[in-house]
Amino acid sequence: MADVVEYKLSIAIVTRNRPDLLEQCLASLYQQPHLWFEVLISDDSSESESIQKNREIAEAYHAQYLRGPQKGLYANRNFVAKHCKGTHIRTMDDDHTFPVGHFEACLQKIKEDPKAIWVIGEYSPPRVPPNAAPYRGPGELHPRGFSTQPKDSQNSHAISCGASIYPREVVDRNILNNEYFRFGYVYLEYGARLKYLGYRIRHLSDTFIHHNFIPVRRSFNNSVEILDSMVYALLSLSFVYQPTAGNKISTMAAITKALVTNKEYTVKHLLKNFERIKQLKQTVKS
Repeated sequence: MADVVEYKLSIAIVTRNRPDLLEQCLASLYQQPHLWFEVLISDDSSESESIQKNREIAEAYHAQYLRGPQKGLYANRNFVAKHCKGTHIRTMDDDHTFPVGHFEACLQKIKEDPKAIWVIGEYSPPRVPPNAAPYRGPGELHPRGFSTQPKDSQNSHAISCGASIYPREVVDRNILNNEYFRFGYVYLEYGARLKYLGYRIRHLSDTFIHHNFIPVRRSFNNSVEILDSMVYALLSLSFVYQPTAGNKISTMAAITKALVTNKEYTVKHLLKNFERIKQLKQTVKS
């Protein structure tokens, strides 16, 4: 008789200075059937009042509370993932809520293909129509710098930063988010890297999330660093993971445009990213 595998889903939530949103997220989470193994909250808050409230919220919902490393969003994602003990890790942001049946769909897909990375699409309220069909899914990075729908949603390099399911193996192999940048588009590099390293990234089309995005409450808004993270992602895609001549030309054209149109973004930034790409090549090929 074949061994029965028990899949255990760890919920890994990151938050920063938004206890009201965190509580809303947890309230929505706990309205679902409790199909997860554990819930962890990594709190990167800088305000003492938020820290205290987040601790109390975590305790009220019987979630494990962690003080984050305060080195940016991606460092916080890595930190909480390393503390997860389940067979699979479901990333989550504090401004997410969930439709009925969400976690049943997640567990079903894990059982269907436990080695895959599953990515989940989103709606942004109030633009959620009644009986909404699942969102088409996250986009993948185009070498010219914009997000585009994958040709094959069941085998792409698309990634959903806060709404993905990873097998524990990814963390055990130390394949983590890049921590060069505190925020921005560097997560798109992560999707391309995971595909390059042999992981199949699939769209979980049976459900979606509500992303309760409030632009004025973003914890980080440095436009130069966000642009710099995009340049890094483009260089990694076109010079490491998909190094075709066409991709390289498209990427350098996009970067040249960025240098011309954004006076704060300089050649010094670009050269630093080329140094990072050299290190990246050594890392993924070792």
